[in-house]
Amino acid sequence: MNKAHAHKSWFLVLILSFALGMIGCKETSSEGKTKTEGQTKTDEGTSLLQPGQSATSSNLEVTLLSLKKTIEYINGPKTGQGYAVLRFRVKNIGKEEETARIYSDLQWNDPVSGMRNGYERTTGVKLNNPKKYDLEPGAQGEFEEVYMFPNNLSEVEFHLLKGYNPKEVARWMMPIK
Repeated sequence: MNKAHAHKSWFLVLILSFALGMIGCKETSSEGKTKTEGQTKTDEGTSLLQPGQSATSSNLEVTLLSLKKTIEYINGPKTGQGYAVLRFRVKNIGKEEETARIYSDLQWNDPVSGMRNGYERTTGVKLNNPKKYDLEPGAQGEFEEVYMFPNNLSEVEFHLLKGYNPKEVARWMMPIK
């Protein structure tokens, strides 16, 4: 083996070692921190939060409060489906103004298909939302969104997702009342 070849080999080993070392280093953050008291587990071992328990996503602390069926709507649900209003609290724990609109980040898991579904836009259900969704640092508010579920469900698993390629932050098991 000549000197040039030996130097190339050592350089390659050094680069690979550096790359593996960088892969092994992880930056820790508060993303996805949840309070653990009273949690249950899914079949996969994932913790499920209960109503009233909170999870932190970016600069927001999100708490799902209740999920109640409603029969007051303008546009009826699909056959075999019903509407339910999800009440939730959002607190801005950051240092800048944040929006409490989490509807694109919060989805429910269909137990039959395994697919995640979002909120329903044009139901005509009257919600008790404040007019302002923007929260100053330290401020919090309670909000509502409408979801459509199969009539035979008695509880629903909600997933809080964050990011363009969604990362799951938390899961709640919410009984439908």
